Amino acid sequence: PLRNLEHNLEQPVPVSTQPGLSRFIIDQGRTAAFRYGRCPSSYNGCGWIAIFNALGMLSAAPCHPPSIIHFLEHAPPPPGGIWGGFLGTYPWSVAKYFSSQGREVSWSIRNQTIERKVRTASANIVFYQRLDGTAHYVAFQRTGLDRDGVPVCRFLNYTDQGARCCYHATVGHFLRRTGILWKAVLSIR
Repeated sequence: PLRNLEHNLEQPVPVSTQPGLSRFIIDQGRTAAFRYGRCPSSYNGCGWIAIFNALGMLSAAPCHPPSIIHFLEHAPPPPGGIWGGFLGTYPWSVAKYFSSQGREVSWSIRNQTIERKVRTASANIVFYQRLDGTAHYVAFQRTGLDRDGVPVCRFLNYTDQGARCCYHATVGHFLRRTGILWKAVLSIR
């Protein structure tokens, strides 16, 4: 992990070039130069990318990916991510990152609770497992309400038919479209 920090400090941050998204990473495939655990971040970096994107939602100050990765690689219990980062990031490590920054965090799994918390949270991260068994983290933020008063959100680093993108939808629509087995949403204030 220390070698990862030294290596990662030299890497440019592959933020989006799309207007209004220059503080965010929306294409995990462009993060291969960043090492996380034993793998390139293009393979297993969605956890730290979700943290990076949520930090961009919380503040205008630039974020620093190497410090996020270093924190996750050393955050107990156990440090280094799932199987040395091979399977990504433990959910409690994501929450611990924000609470260590003095942020109020809470997890939700029920749709009604998620919708209620999304209304007041400054940023959110959904962790879900797809029907094919793979899992993913995506940061998102409320951008408005639909005609029924349901929060509409912007989801970052979401894979849509192989393309990385920024996606706008209600949380329910996003989760149905994604085809999930289960989900948990971390709301950050």
